[in-house]
Order: sequence, then C-alpha cells, then structure tokens
Amino acid sequence: PNPSPGVTNGAMQFKLDAQNQEKAGNFSAAIDLYLKIEVGSLDDVDLLEECWEQAVVLASKFVTNRTVEVVQIVAERLIHVGRYEPAADLYIGVDMGRQAVKVCMDGELWDKARAIVKEYDPGYADQVEQAYIASLKQRGNEGGKVWFAIASLFTSPHSNLD
Repeated sequence: PNPSPGVTNGAMQFKLDAQNQEKAGNFSAAIDLYLKIEVGSLDDVDLLEECWEQAVVLASKFVTNRTVEVVQIVAERLIHVGRYEPAADLYIGVDMGRQAVKVCMDGELWDKARAIVKEYDPGYADQVEQAYIASLKQRGNEGGKVWFAIASLFTSPHSNLD
C-alpha cells in the first residue's frame, strides 16, 4: 500500500513496527520506535504528536523508569513544532512545573503559565508577570500599541484609574 502524501515509508514503518511491539508487550522497544519518528519524517504534525504521545503513554504505564526521559524528548519535539500547550501538560504530568511554566511563556500561553506557577512554583510568579509585560511591550513595538497602553495602565504605579 502507498503511504498518504507527505508521509515517508520509513515513518509509517516505524509506526507499524511500534504498534507490533506494543501488541507483543515489548513496550520499551515500541517507545524507541515511536521516538524514531522525527520532525521531517512526516508532514502531518497531528500524526507526529499522536505517535510521540503514545511513547509517553507507554512509558508512564509500562516502563516507568523511562517516563521523565521520554517526556523530555517528546516535549522538546512538541515545542519544535509549535505545540506548546501539550508540551506543558506533559511536563506537569511528571511534576516539572517550572519547565511547564517556561514552555507556556515561550508559547505566550500566559493564563496557563499563571495557573501553573500558582500551583507549582508561586515564587516564580513575578518572573512570569515580568515576561508577560515584556511580551506586551514587544508586541507594542510590532504595531500592537494598544496592548502596550493597556498593560501600562494596569502595571504603572502612577496610573489614573480612579
């Protein structure tokens, strides 16, 4: 059978081999095969994410000594393809709250960053707010001056919001 457009035979073979290893109960081998599917081997980012997250599922259920390692690999790959929220969720799943916050900040997921920092690392909240304000200022420099003005109103000690 011919693979769908944008899919290499190698990537699909890795996926099929991984699924066969899963069925045989060889979970560590299945994880390795899922992780062999890298950016560039598939054009379908959703399929990449699905394969990588399956590696995380297998590690967390069956090969627990590899969970953190697999999460770190998969999260970095998700970040590389612009999937910040699932990457942050993976870090939260292995109690790497600070890393999850950093991923959210990189992806400009400010509400999620604030929620995570509140629960996992309250001492880091000021850095999140400073990064948020810097982001608004940067956005202001790129033509979104309304955002900067709004941020200035709420962050300035001299604002006239009586």
